[in-house]
Amino acid sequence: MPPRAWAGKGPARPEEAGLLADFYHLAVNGDDVPAIIERHADRIAHVQIADAPGRGAPGSGGLPLRRWIDARYATGYDGHVVRHGATATGAARSARSERREPNAGPGQGRRAV
Repeated sequence: MPPRAWAGKGPARPEEAGLLADFYHLAVNGDDVPAIIERHADRIAHVQIADAPGRGAPGSGGLPLRRWIDARYATGYDGHVVRHGATATGAARSARSERREPNAGPGQGRRAV
C-alpha cells in the first residue's frame, strides 16, 4: 500500500512520500494516464479528478475517468477519489469524494464519503 501521509519530523525520505494522481492535469498535459497508474501503482496515495474540457464534473467532457478510476482500484488502491471542478466564477472547489468497498469489482461497491 502507498503511504497515506508523512507525519514525521524532519525531511521525508522518498519511500515515505506518496504521489497525488491528478487525472485531469495529467490528461490535459498529454501524459499517458493508464501508463502512470500502472507504473506508479505502489506510490499513488490520492486520486483527484475533473473532466475536460473546462475542469468540469465527471461526464461533462471526454475523459475516460471511470475507466481510469477502475484501473486504479484494480491495482489495490483503497483510498479516496476526490472530484474537483470549477465554479461559475472559475474558482476550484472540492465537490465529492468516493471510496471503493474492499473486494468490489470494477464499477461496483463505491460509496460517497
